[in-house]
Amino acid sequence: DAGGGVYVTRGGGFNLSGGQIKENEASSGDGGGVLIDNGVFYMTGGSINNNDAESGNGGGIALRYAYFAAISGGGITYNSANGVGGGIYVSSGSQLTISGGVSIESNKAFLKEDQDERPSGQGGGIYVGDGGKVTMTDGRIWSNYAKSSGGGVYMAGGELTLNNVGLEYNKGYIGNPASPIDGSAVYMAGGVLTMNGGTI
Repeated sequence: DAGGGVYVTRGGGFNLSGGQIKENEASSGDGGGVLIDNGVFYMTGGSINNNDAESGNGGGIALRYAYFAAISGGGITYNSANGVGGGIYVSSGSQLTISGGVSIESNKAFLKEDQDERPSGQGGGIYVGDGGKVTMTDGRIWSNYAKSSGGGVYMAGGELTLNNVGLEYNKGYIGNPASPIDGSAVYMAGGVLTMNGGTI
């Protein structure tokens, strides 16, 4: 099922203050840890870690038509998606604001060999879909992995603004080391990226 830890829909809201959402699995949909499908999400501190979207997108968090979501402090770490967006998946119609030194670290987007027809392996840390909007201030996107493109961030479209964010040690391919690496930090297939300060 979708939303392994928490599933919010039909205009609902979820506030997480401290605490952990960990070691959950979405066996047949998006959002290993949290799925917001037409709702709002607030996270202050705490962590979302070691969750898995076994057959979907957004290992840690999946935002589908989340008209407002905000993360302040805490970490999104060690999550995985058998699709796109190992840490965070932001689809069309979703807006996400990240602040307070959030760490998006050691997440993976990959694909099982028996599902090669699926769009996959993009955006180890964050995947921004066409029409999505993400603003991140301070914090880091580190050591994330994507089997295809965009180890740190993959942009299919939408808008991404990074203010004083460090993107380091991300890898755009996990597999044959002889294969080319596409956008280890950021891969843009579309959309607009604005970066103020920070490092790549």
